[in-house]
Amino acid sequence: MLLKRLLGMLFRIWRRRLRPFDRIRESYRGARRRTLMLSIVRLQPGAAASEIHRTAKHGYSLKTTQRDLKILVDQGVVRMTGLKRWARYYPAETMFDL
Repeated sequence: MLLKRLLGMLFRIWRRRLRPFDRIRESYRGARRRTLMLSIVRLQPGAAASEIHRTAKHGYSLKTTQRDLKILVDQGVVRMTGLKRWARYYPAETMFDL
């Protein structure tokens, strides 16, 4: 009984120590996804989220694509026109585009 408790405690401590690395791995994966989406937006300005999702073909859902595009819009890297289904995504204007 005591051995079982000790093993359980050790397992919980071990699992807690791995969690930060899982978050880093997930954030790296998300950053790669967003970089891919940014390059697609630059190649196809005016694309809808469904078109970007279809072009990417990486096994994640359309909703994940929409969330990542929202993050890019919030960061100011991508500009969105329209609402909901009619939203179109363009690269953000830079000083060199003016």
